[in-house]
Amino acid sequence: MYSENKPDTIYCPDCWWSDKWDPISYAKEYNSNRSFFEQFSELREKVPALASLHQRNNENCDFANYLSDNKNCYLIFAASYNEDCYYDTFIQRCRKVVDSFFVFDSENCYRCIDCYSCYNLFFSQECESCSESYLLFGCRSCQNCIGSIGLANKQCYILNKKTTKEEFEKKRNEILSDKNKFEEFVKLFEELKKTVPHKYYSGAKNENFVGDHIYNCKNTFQCFDVTNLEDCKYCHWLHKAKDCFDVYGWGLTGELGYENHLVGNNFFNVKFCYSCSNDVSNLTYCSECCNNSKNLFGCVSLTHKEFCILNKQYSEAEYNKLTAQIIEKMKADGEWGEFYPMSMSPFCYNETQAQEFFPLTKEGALKLGAKWLDEDYSPKYEGSSIVPEAIEVYKNSEVKQQELLNGVIICEKSGKPFKITAPELAFYIENNLSIPTKHYEVRYEENFTKRNPRKLYHRKCMNEGCKNEFETTYAPERPEKIYCEKCYLDSVG
Repeated sequence: MYSENKPDTIYCPDCWWSDKWDPISYAKEYNSNRSFFEQFSELREKVPALASLHQRNNENCDFANYLSDNKNCYLIFAASYNEDCYYDTFIQRCRKVVDSFFVFDSENCYRCIDCYSCYNLFFSQECESCSESYLLFGCRSCQNCIGSIGLANKQCYILNKKTTKEEFEKKRNEILSDKNKFEEFVKLFEELKKTVPHKYYSGAKNENFVGDHIYNCKNTFQCFDVTNLEDCKYCHWLHKAKDCFDVYGWGLTGELGYENHLVGNNFFNVKFCYSCSNDVSNLTYCSECCNNSKNLFGCVSLTHKEFCILNKQYSEAEYNKLTAQIIEKMKADGEWGEFYPMSMSPFCYNETQAQEFFPLTKEGALKLGAKWLDEDYSPKYEGSSIVPEAIEVYKNSEVKQQELLNGVIICEKSGKPFKITAPELAFYIENNLSIPTKHYEVRYEENFTKRNPRKLYHRKCMNEGCKNEFETTYAPERPEKIYCEKCYLDSVG
């Protein structure tokens, strides 16, 4: 994940996790006459960093990042316990899920967003326990449905109207066999979506909360994409944690986290840290420290260590005395109590998710103190390209399949070259799906923009006669009908 212009020392996951090197050998003596952040930044650039964040037990998943316990996956991110999945972000415990975003406990799904416990579901969003269906939104426990919204426990519906199994199969075959007919049907589906009530937030089983995509939480405010939190605020993508403030990912479990980026697998009392995991506690301003590390200050890549400062070993008494002195100096320098400044990030603003959620121009990013990546590291290709044919052409022709696998496709939107892999081609053929003509990054952007932004608006329930008010990610100018939870549940068909 580090581009060629980075000064950092980078190790592959196998080398980084091995015992063939000792991060203590990079120890620095704290200098009270210098900024702590400057000293930490120098240490971080020298100590080897993980090329990609492979936590544990990943098999045949070299081209992926932020993952653990996956098998035979390609270009998946922030994912664990998945198998045979491709081009996905934020997926957990899935099998054969492709080009999807925030999908959990599901199998054989394609272009799905925020779906849970689904099977054979395609082009759908905000669904739970749905199967054998296409183009659904906000449905629960539905089967053999197409282009429907807000249904529960229904079978054989097309555009929210009851039909037969035969009509369902006819419509499915019609829209899947012709790209133009599929796009025409999508337009009908999007128009219907504007007329059916939407719940003001995504989630369930919460008490005293404000946020979106929030489940099983209590006393949780301004949080997004979280589950099983208690007494938390300003947290994103955090799970099974309590008493946390300003934490981005991932928990499972965690307690007393403050201003952290990626901390999890059982943490306690971790502050201002980046990518620290696996039974860590009492860490302050540390990076990539893990595996039963505790009582560390300003350390990088330590495992099974205690009472270290800037990777140097101290006694408990020496550690407590020096950390108190460092904190006082940081307070005087205006460094204490906040996450690292943007200028210290190893990544440029426009190569992080910050650019997706809060897009800036180069000038705007530089004004905030962030860096900007001008180089284009996209693959360069000047050879001939191919245009994928209808899926029927590839079903029974090994020659055609090989031509496709050997060829290069030029994205119809971005102009970037990309290839089709053998496992994904088998997935498309098996499910009668068209071959993509857009680059993965374009498909990712399309999925991303279908989710509401992480921004809240104060609104009233639009059901006539209801006086409930709430915070919602649906902006007032949006065309959808937004209901409070009670009115929405009453309206679900």
